[in-house]
Amino acid sequence: MESLDFSVRLRHVLRLQGPLLIIAAIVTLLSYEGAKVPTLGADVGLLGFALGLPILLRQTWLAIKEKQVNAESTMLVSAVGAVLLGQFPAASLISLMVVVMYTVELLASWRGAKDLTDLMSRAPTKANRLSASGKIDEVPVEELLPGDRIVVRQGDVVPADATVLGGSASLEESTLTGEPLPVVKSEGATILAGTRVIEGYVDARVEKAAGESYIQSLVREVVDNVNRRPPLKRLVDVIAMYFMPLVVALALLTYLVTRDAIAALAVLVVGSPCAILTATPIAFLATSAKVARQGILVKDGEILRKLGKVSAVVFDKTGTLTFGEPEVESVQAFEGCAEMEVLSAAASCEAPSPHPIAKAVIRYTMSQNVALSPLDDFRSEVGKGIVAHLGGKEYELGQPGWLAEQGVDVPSEVSEHIRVPGHDTCFTILLAQGRRPMGVLHLRDQMRESAGSAVSGLRSLGVKRILLLTGDKIEAADALASKLGIEAHGLLDPSMKVEVVRKLKSDGYTVAFVGDGVNDAPAMAVSDVSIAVALEGSTTASGVSQVVLTRGDLDAIPELVKRSRQTMAALYENVAVFAIVNALGMGLASLAIVTPAVGAVLHFLQESFGFVNSSRLAR
Repeated sequence: MESLDFSVRLRHVLRLQGPLLIIAAIVTLLSYEGAKVPTLGADVGLLGFALGLPILLRQTWLAIKEKQVNAESTMLVSAVGAVLLGQFPAASLISLMVVVMYTVELLASWRGAKDLTDLMSRAPTKANRLSASGKIDEVPVEELLPGDRIVVRQGDVVPADATVLGGSASLEESTLTGEPLPVVKSEGATILAGTRVIEGYVDARVEKAAGESYIQSLVREVVDNVNRRPPLKRLVDVIAMYFMPLVVALALLTYLVTRDAIAALAVLVVGSPCAILTATPIAFLATSAKVARQGILVKDGEILRKLGKVSAVVFDKTGTLTFGEPEVESVQAFEGCAEMEVLSAAASCEAPSPHPIAKAVIRYTMSQNVALSPLDDFRSEVGKGIVAHLGGKEYELGQPGWLAEQGVDVPSEVSEHIRVPGHDTCFTILLAQGRRPMGVLHLRDQMRESAGSAVSGLRSLGVKRILLLTGDKIEAADALASKLGIEAHGLLDPSMKVEVVRKLKSDGYTVAFVGDGVNDAPAMAVSDVSIAVALEGSTTASGVSQVVLTRGDLDAIPELVKRSRQTMAALYENVAVFAIVNALGMGLASLAIVTPAVGAVLHFLQESFGFVNSSRLAR
């Protein structure tokens, strides 16, 4: 997977643009010294102009096709005018500024985002197809047709939407549905492409070809939403579109009144918005570099403009506000048993199981420095529980209802322990020995420590609405939302999340969506700002996101909004200085007091101010 590391991006861009940047700077300095091209005798400023010309022409052509004015088209007018009037140093300086701006924009915009088809990275390329003779053949998923029989074993990813005909398995569906715990699938149940078998196996009938699966429909919806998302217009182009016509008009007026082409050119050179056009991407780059050190990767610096305007933030639940995997919340021992005894026996029974609950019990046991005992025997009932032998004794561990089916006496007082008030959204497992209940363990998909402070931080910044959207149960959504004091909506499929986001936008909100799974991608694609929680470089949701949080620290979100507003404040300061200096400079240039050479010096001073003021954002 392509690295998201900012330093990698920096090395890559400098390797591409560094030589051109250095040559353009040297040539511009030589031009101001009056140097000539050997043998040709032409001013080296012509060479400097030529270095930036390809970028100017390419970007200007793009603007013409869109029937718009962009930053490069305004700079091209100034540079060509300088060449025609023999002001080669000025032309070379403008080209140098173009190269600087282009290089900084490459750094500020992460062009290495994975293609949207990365949403399919969970789907396998091969499937185990069961023939009429009972033989299992490995075939490409593209060859699967409705009616084909497939076998999906433990550890496999389901290749196509199918109906279970036999067997039983626990499937991890969190990235598609938001359900934090594996779901048991047996005869008659539907299994979805892209979900993974945690334990067990199933024999299933393919219901849809691989290209028509549920996950493929999500991909098509995401692609459609992204294509309809309007491109983010560069701030430098907005400035150029409104400012440059005034400059050109003043230059023409100067020439018509004075008939002095040099004075008209001086107006063009002084009025060329090179300074602000270069300082703007530098500000975006500085902020992007600053937040990158905090594990926040901004793919396009221009998105910082929208972040500061966010008025509604939508969170996914599983894997975003929560960690996306169960953790032991409490252990309760019944009369005659010690808590550590219950914990040791439960973890020992769970040791061979690949189930997330088993892993959670073992992690907690290790953290409590409780020793495990070796197993004599182990038998698992998929999605229900375990029967194991330790030290010659038989233990049962699993769902209380299943243990009751095994003959375990679950008296009323034990049932009260299981239905602990406030534990309605957690998962409870019961441990028994010799049909005698020993204790219960309560597990829950724990909320991230930073969730509460992130919500408080967003409210302090004036964000008006904060919502939780999840495919998980309504009770689970309400329980978590009540802790955070936010709105909650449960049992939502991806299309329902899209509708909620669209409704918020139609009500006038600027919406940021924070998610981590495939089921979040469609809603992320229609939001104004999309933020992916992608730990360890995961690209499940980051393929369509504009911002990636690599550390899972949700406090980064209000920090990012605050940094965005600071960035825009610095840009407004740059614009104010630029407007004042250029207004005075163009006025003096129209009176032939300021020459093109002096205009270039004014540019340099503005460039210096803009660079310093924008660069401080990196501190």
